[in-house]
Amino acid sequence: MGDLPFGVKQRAPTPSEMSFFKRSGIPGYAADDGFVVLSPSPASNVNTEAVARNEAARVFMRQNKDFSPNFKLTPAQESFLNGTEYARASTAQRRETIAARIFSGDPSAQQPTEEQLGFVRRLSAASKGSLMSRARK
Repeated sequence: MGDLPFGVKQRAPTPSEMSFFKRSGIPGYAADDGFVVLSPSPASNVNTEAVARNEAARVFMRQNKDFSPNFKLTPAQESFLNGTEYARASTAQRRETIAARIFSGDPSAQQPTEEQLGFVRRLSAASKGSLMSRARK
């Protein structure tokens, strides 16, 4: 389990998470305990490195309120999210979803705005800063 951005750690799924992954087909998630948990058998078309980056960004944003996105979502992003498990998510969770997807290079983030790209540049800089501080240890 390699190094993830922001110094976030990955852990193995619990038995109940294994069942969740089998049932849902979701390739990974940012667990409430602050770890990234990836499915041990994601679909063959899933880029697990991108999923891990996405989920690490979510953990970081949850734990660092200075990195809570407050940008507006585009109509295309709103429409996309309304067709997913994020249809009933809070505005904050929807923004974090889009930010994490832009950060990880996921095209499902749709066409990002300049405001969104500015936030993700800040997020990316924080990611690199945490990697540098770990390298010095």
